[in-house]
Amino acid sequence: VLAAAATESWTSLADTMRDAAAWAHTSDKAVMKALEVKAGSVTLFRTFDKPAVYAGKLDDADALKAFVNEERVEVGMFIKKGDQDAIKVVFEDDTKPNLFLFTDAAKTGLADFKAAAMAVKGKFISGHFVSTDFPEAFSHFGMDKFSDAGTLPKVLIEDRKAAERYVMASNAVEKATVGAFLKDYDGGKLDAFVKSEKEPVPNDGPVKVIVGDTFADQVKHAGKWVFLEAYAPWCGHCKKLSPIWDELGKAFKDSKVVIAKIDATANDLPKDVNVRGFPTLLLFKGDGSAPHTFDGARDFKGLSSYIEGKTGAKVPADFKPSVPDEPPLKFNDFEKKALKFLASDFQLPWAEEGTTISGLYIAALIVFLLFVAAVSLVIACFAKDPAPKEEAKKEAPKKPEAKKDQ
Repeated sequence: VLAAAATESWTSLADTMRDAAAWAHTSDKAVMKALEVKAGSVTLFRTFDKPAVYAGKLDDADALKAFVNEERVEVGMFIKKGDQDAIKVVFEDDTKPNLFLFTDAAKTGLADFKAAAMAVKGKFISGHFVSTDFPEAFSHFGMDKFSDAGTLPKVLIEDRKAAERYVMASNAVEKATVGAFLKDYDGGKLDAFVKSEKEPVPNDGPVKVIVGDTFADQVKHAGKWVFLEAYAPWCGHCKKLSPIWDELGKAFKDSKVVIAKIDATANDLPKDVNVRGFPTLLLFKGDGSAPHTFDGARDFKGLSSYIEGKTGAKVPADFKPSVPDEPPLKFNDFEKKALKFLASDFQLPWAEEGTTISGLYIAALIVFLLFVAAVSLVIACFAKDPAPKEEAKKEAPKKPEAKKDQ
């Protein structure tokens, strides 16, 4: 609330931040008294705490915007399942790291966590998740293993800009221990946390299973070629590829190429491994260099030919895949890219993990919007705005003139 007449700067900022807060102004002294605000001040009223008063200059739009963004968010807020406003706050700004508490139904450690988070207010976005309310969040951040083991609470720092996460070793959440954890983060003394499943034992099948903890040693720096499928368990295209991928593993079992797969929803991959849709097929040389992304036909012939051309490895002459290839189709580069887009699934932002949309549906939506735009244009071109007809002016009947007396 601005306790003064609205300025152009105030109105402009209110228009751009209408989703962040409700904006109002008043010059009425009675209203100011009722709200307990001083003339000329800017006050942010909040449901979770007492009002916050802006101390900067009214015409400094950047400072006022920063004030609203910082003070409108509760320190250590409860990020409840389905609360899109809270989830948006967490993920809308990657310039500030997130500080999270993952706790149980009793909210163990919450009071101390909030006290520690208050000390770094403005530097971090802080919040807490409860295992019984939002188990999907625990799975997304790799905290489900601590929940399953009964070792909650856990404190995690997520640096979205650097795509790194850090977990406090101790589950004794106290103001002092969280403060020390934050100090170590600032000093660059923490090792990044990698969300990872356990490596299966044994793991010597035709297709090697990679997890977050083994990616660096068994893929990026393996010292040999590794053809990796990054998949999602719920992905229909991945399920269709699975038997073909198994045959590929059998064909190159005794070669210098490892055929591997990783559940990219349950295991972290480095930021430079660009997985935007499922499945993503990546060929690593094993020397730490960036991978090649495969975008050809996802049948045995297309995949095996790609491996042979890139690595020099050969499919044994007597090997016959049990999965028949689909009849070959010829496409130009544009058609190949279009088909790849249509065949991919894309994760929806700010939605629960596994909530995806097919490239086919995105394309259909684009076509529909173009159709609506075309129809609107045609209607606009043919619409006429006839000039209003002038109503005939009816002359009032003339009154007979009174005769003047001579």
